[in-house]
This record gives sequence, C-alpha cells and structure tokens, in this order.
Amino acid sequence: RFLVVARVIPSGGTLGSIRGRTVSAQNFSFGPEVIVSPSSTSNLSPDVGGDPSTSSRPFCVVWTRDAGTSGRHIYARLVNPDGTNATGVLTLDATVGANNGGAVISKSNRSLDWNIVWSRSVSVSIASLWAAQVRHDGTIPNTATVVTSGSLPSSPRASSPLADGRWGFLYRFVDPSNFESTLNLRLMNG
Repeated sequence: RFLVVARVIPSGGTLGSIRGRTVSAQNFSFGPEVIVSPSSTSNLSPDVGGDPSTSSRPFCVVWTRDAGTSGRHIYARLVNPDGTNATGVLTLDATVGANNGGAVISKSNRSLDWNIVWSRSVSVSIASLWAAQVRHDGTIPNTATVVTSGSLPSSPRASSPLADGRWGFLYRFVDPSNFESTLNLRLMNG
C-alpha cells in the first residue's frame, strides 16, 4: 500500500489543504480521501514517508504552512494504512517569523524514525538547513536543529536510518563568489 498526497486548492480559492489517498500496490485501487491538513491557512509542498517493509505502520506526511506575518512553519501528521489520521497535527518548527520551506522526509525502512530536513531562508543570499525526526508513535524525539548554514544550502534529500543509527542528508551548496554548485553529504547521529 502507498499513500499519495497533494496540495488541493478549491476553485476560486487561495488557501490549500493537504489531502491524501492510499493506493493498493496489487491493483492500484484508491482508498478513501483523508484531509491531512484543512485549508484554514495556506498549506504548501507536502511530502510523504512510508515503510515498504510492513503494511501495519503509519505513513508520515510533512508540509509547510504559510502563516502570513508569523512566518512559514513545518508540520507533520501520521496517517494509518487504512487512510485515517493516526495523530493530530505535529509541530516540527513554528518559530515566529521564520521563513521555512521545502521539507523532505525519508522512508523509515524498518526503523522507528523518519528523518526530515527543510530549509530556512534568512535573506536572499543566506539560508540554513534544519532537521527533526518523527517516530512511528507520533513522538518527536528531538527538537528542530540547525544542521548546516551559509550561502544558500538548498534541495535537501533525507536518507533512511542506517544500520548503526546514523542518517544522512544530501544538499546542494551554491558558492556566492562564483555561483558554482556542489553536492554535499552530511551524516547525523540518530
């Protein structure tokens, strides 16, 4: 079973909700629609992490919520394999005034954790990458942590947990002196 998610904007509307549907891996039939986050505010850029090793564990959806002058914040929610919400909305980073976005999530691959990385713009030329983890029971074992900063780290991709408990993320770094891009890998301890 898979979970697909999308931002849905009603006709004539401006605020988007995050909605999902499970899909059967055998016959590609759809399960019922689930509203992961309603359109009371503008919700952006959802991503979903699952565990292909089992059909009993939930999926984890992450997204950005535009809260206007309060900033852009990062949220998550667990969704059961039957398409129902397993938890309430989980707050990963609601720092007032923060300009967060682009949250990506790993698969869990038999681990208890999903790894999540997102960017936070400080100015046009300076940004940082932040990370957090969400467990299968909906707990957040650590607070949001800055993991790299400088001149425009972007396009992060989070790995599943490694056998020794570490995990990694890949990101692009733009050198402001010559605008050349390099790919960087950073390993994190569980």
